[in-house]
Amino acid sequence: MTEVPFKDYHSKAYVCIHVALRQRPILLVDHTNGVWQFLCGSSHEDSECRVVGVGHLFDFDSSLVELLDLPDGTEASRVDANSPWIRSRNR
Repeated sequence: MTEVPFKDYHSKAYVCIHVALRQRPILLVDHTNGVWQFLCGSSHEDSECRVVGVGHLFDFDSSLVELLDLPDGTEASRVDANSPWIRSRNR
């Protein structure tokens, strides 16, 4: 189990259906108003959103450890699962 910067391993995070089902890699991480989203980078309907325990995402993608200090109001994205994370202010 990976250590995560949340109250506990099961703190909630929002994910798209593709990430929830592990069909696509996480390519966009958004941290806004204390809410974390881990997305595949595609457009989705609200109905395709799921809530998961954040620790499971860190188990799925160990590169997320690089984003432990991602400040509120910022996001990080990458081109593919092997590319570096690029941080920016939320759009």
